[in-house]
Formats: sequence, structure tokens, C-alpha cells
Amino acid sequence: MFVLYDNVLKVDEGFLNNDALLFTCRIEFEPLPTLSSPPTSILSRLPFRNITNLQNHSRQDCQIIVKNVDQISVSSSVLSKHSPVFKEMFEAQKSKKKLYIDDFDVKIVQKVVDYCHYENMEIQIGEDSEKLLHFAEKYRIKGLLVLCRKHSCQNLNFEN
Repeated sequence: MFVLYDNVLKVDEGFLNNDALLFTCRIEFEPLPTLSSPPTSILSRLPFRNITNLQNHSRQDCQIIVKNVDQISVSSSVLSKHSPVFKEMFEAQKSKKKLYIDDFDVKIVQKVVDYCHYENMEIQIGEDSEKLLHFAEKYRIKGLLVLCRKHSCQNLNFEN
């Protein structure tokens, strides 16, 4: 329902009651349709806003070399979207795009890459919360920073 601003301020319209604005709404829930078979594509489970990330993920134009051993293929545009630090690093390397990360394990780097490419999927922070928080702070990945801080607050106790 749409209500014009001028009508809201009129006493006889019923929105103003004793100088208080009153809105009443009715909410109806409809049952979700049942699927006869599970979705066959991951695209059907992702929100529309992340299909671009998934498409960009298929255009892996960069390698992250972790501790001079492991290589992770990534999309520089997706990582740049999430991290101004990565963006600056990619802009500094016009031709060959290789980033070297020596201060984090491959497990942590892979979790961050997965988070950036599939930001709607839940990241399993768990025991890696401190390392992920440090990574998010260093590379200024705001969304991951918020998730790590939230996880830390939710799991705060006398022992830690």
C-alpha cells in the first residue's frame, strides 16, 4: 500500500492519533514451493548479486603464491572489489599478475578467496578467527572484518 505524505498528516485519514503516527500492517506468509528434485546448478542457490562474482571467478587472471609453495588462481577484479590493498597491488602490476603472500597459511588465504568470490556463502571461521581477522585487517576487507568481529563477540568467554 502506498500513502501520500499529505494524507498521512490529515487527522481524518486515521494515521494521526493523539499526535502519534500510527501504522498498522497485515503480514501473510505463503508456504514455499517444494522442489521435486534438488537444484542442479549452484547458480540457482546464489542470490542474483553474486552471479557476477561467480562469472568473474571463471575469469581467473591472477595467481596468489602462498609461502612460495602453493598457488591459488583468483579473479583480480573480484579481489579488488573487496580489498583496496589488493586493488593497489594489482594496479602496480600491469602485466603479470602474481601476488606473493608469505605471512598466512594457504588454508587462510583460500578461505578469504572463497569468501570474496562467494560472499553470500557462510565462511567457516571457527578456530581460524584470529588469523582471518588479521588477514582482513591487513588487506582491509570490510565484510570479512565484520564477520570475524561478530564471531569473536559471539564466542567471547572467560577462557579467551
